[in-house]
Amino acid sequence: MFGALSLAQGGGGRQRGFGGGMGMRNNPAMLLRRSDVQTDLAITADQKSKLDDLMASMRGQRGQGGGGAGGAGGGAGAAGGGTPPTDAERQARRAEMESRMAEMEKKVDAILTQQQLGRLKQISLQIRGNMAMTEPDVQNEVGLSSDQVAKIKSLQDSMQEASQSVMSKMRDQSITRDQAMAAFKTNMQAMNDGIAKILTHRQMDKFKDTQGAPFKADPAEQGGMGFGGGRGGRRGGAGGGGGL
Repeated sequence: MFGALSLAQGGGGRQRGFGGGMGMRNNPAMLLRRSDVQTDLAITADQKSKLDDLMASMRGQRGQGGGGAGGAGGGAGAAGGGTPPTDAERQARRAEMESRMAEMEKKVDAILTQQQLGRLKQISLQIRGNMAMTEPDVQNEVGLSSDQVAKIKSLQDSMQEASQSVMSKMRDQSITRDQAMAAFKTNMQAMNDGIAKILTHRQMDKFKDTQGAPFKADPAEQGGMGFGGGRGGRRGGAGGGGGL
């Protein structure tokens, strides 16, 4: 529900395992629930069994200790008109989520082969498209300048403000959930287009090269993850993006 906002928050995390980062925002492991990703990676029956057990254990953890939607700082409570979480509650929830994702990444690293882990990162980059350019490791790999990084950070800040405004309107019921989701999608597309305008043609080509062979996604599996612009998104010259 709040995928757009989670994408806007945070400046990317430290590199771990197969390229994980802050929370669910840039954690390729979450893609392993998709059957089209499992097919591309040639997941074996034994690996699938282990991954299913891992996902089940993670779901069990979310149901304990207030870590779910109804816990402290949970999105569902705020969306339903309850008291919005405090900054401290949001920080605590984020820390808890990052800890769980780090644990999950370690276990996935032990299940997949190095070749599969590398391909998983490529698929993650393709699905997130230009939005992956918010991560420091991707920025370094593509060779962004400090000025370009600052412009992308400005886009992130604008998107976060826009998403928070949408959530506030949804809490006071001035807009419907469907209207909120449409606004989130529009904000993400605006950021995606803005990033494309910041990158040079050479940088976009280099970014495309990091994504490997095209991933054949099953539309039924894509859900809300297809807003990143595909393999590199649109190309553009220097300059910022607007429309947020």
